[in-house]
Amino acid sequence: MNPIHLTWIIPLFFLSLFGFFAILSAIISRTGGYAPGWRIRCTTCGHHKPAAEAGIIRVAAAGTKYTLGRCSHCRKLRLVAIEKDPDAAAEHPA
Repeated sequence: MNPIHLTWIIPLFFLSLFGFFAILSAIISRTGGYAPGWRIRCTTCGHHKPAAEAGIIRVAAAGTKYTLGRCSHCRKLRLVAIEKDPDAAAEHPA
């Protein structure tokens, strides 16, 4: 491969990566988060809310993730589950 062509690959890669993050940051600044079809649930009391409302970003994710977070109902640091929202799945069947 000609070395001249290689000098264009790296800047184009970073430019496209910058464009992706610029669009993502615009979405986040307007909505507070981006996680369509996901919810966050307290494993102690069961309280849940949309993940985007909590400022979480989930793109091309699968499975349930457990992490430490503050439950707005318990008002304490708890183990929370970030999981698919069954209500959202019922509204938009595949």
